[in-house]
Amino acid sequence: MKKVGIITIYHNNRNYGGLLQAYALRQSISNLGYKCDIIDYTQNAASYKFSRMCNLGLKRTFEVVRNKVLTKIQYRRHPALKKSIDLRNGCLHSFEASIPHTATVHDDGIEAKAAEYDILVCGSDQIWNPGLWSPSMFLDIPKFSGKRLSYAASIGRNQLTTKEQDYISKHAQGLNHISVREKSAEKMLKQILKKEVITVLDPTFLINPDEWKAFARKPEGVSEKYVFSFFLGNNESAKKMIYDTFSKEMPVITIPHLQTGFKAEDEKYSTIQLYKVGPREWVWLILNAQAVLTDSFHGTAFSINLNKEVFSFPKGSKEDKQSINSRLSDLLKMCGIENRFLTDCSTIKNRVHEKIDWTSVNEKLDREKRAARDYLIKSLSD
Repeated sequence: MKKVGIITIYHNNRNYGGLLQAYALRQSISNLGYKCDIIDYTQNAASYKFSRMCNLGLKRTFEVVRNKVLTKIQYRRHPALKKSIDLRNGCLHSFEASIPHTATVHDDGIEAKAAEYDILVCGSDQIWNPGLWSPSMFLDIPKFSGKRLSYAASIGRNQLTTKEQDYISKHAQGLNHISVREKSAEKMLKQILKKEVITVLDPTFLINPDEWKAFARKPEGVSEKYVFSFFLGNNESAKKMIYDTFSKEMPVITIPHLQTGFKAEDEKYSTIQLYKVGPREWVWLILNAQAVLTDSFHGTAFSINLNKEVFSFPKGSKEDKQSINSRLSDLLKMCGIENRFLTDCSTIKNRVHEKIDWTSVNEKLDREKRAARDYLIKSLSD
């Protein structure tokens, strides 16, 4: 049995979608008859912080530091809040630990670890976002003689600087097969690498809806009828509009203070705030919601895969070269429901009763699922 090692955004990942895509890709490869592990790779702390700062720039670095400071202040003022956040992080860590993985490997040990495998796969999620780059993320690992391929790797951006293009050109040349998650990334990489690049679905779509339904677990404190407002970023106007639109009819459930730290709006514009939520509970919340409203790629992806009414909202400004909105717009466009991407949150009041034509969506989605599985089978076996 051939051994496959996956390098993805896994180490200490406290993101629902990030952990679920790692779980789904490893599970899908294992189901094809390979022995598969997540390689628990992480950059050395100093090099990670430096590359992150270079990508964010001074203004965004300041915002990140400011958010961390403000969050720590809130923790001191409200010890119960820190306890709640720690509870959620514990749920995420437990799930992370349950995915078959290696011991933690840094840059100085990745060459030896890679030698234990016949095939290396990088992806999915934003593994090729410039803020996370290292040669190992492109499987540019010296002396590795096996096959190297990417599956649904995401750049997470719709533009790259010349310097960033040069970095990709240098480190991605050794890949035997290249697939990305967004059409925008496919176009950029074809120009940069002069190689065949295809777009495939996020690995969470490789797991069929019935399997996700069996995977899901009901969290504590949930009513029978609710809407799920799941936001990673700051978007007070959208959160307020969602709350004003739905809260008189049913509870608005949120998972507060994600990604960018403490946000007062997360508590102000929700009926029920949940903390004891791991990935299994998160899938259940999407599966059983009357509607999902989110700025999250995976919140949108799971809603589509599970045929739940969803509206997606932008994260960051449209003009921002680091905007991740291309991930959402590409996915919705592929499904023929790009009108579910709301740049003007005030329109939600007039659209809450609109229904998605799931017959049409599922026809497109099934075609893309077959193509994704065919790519994975062929690239692993060639």
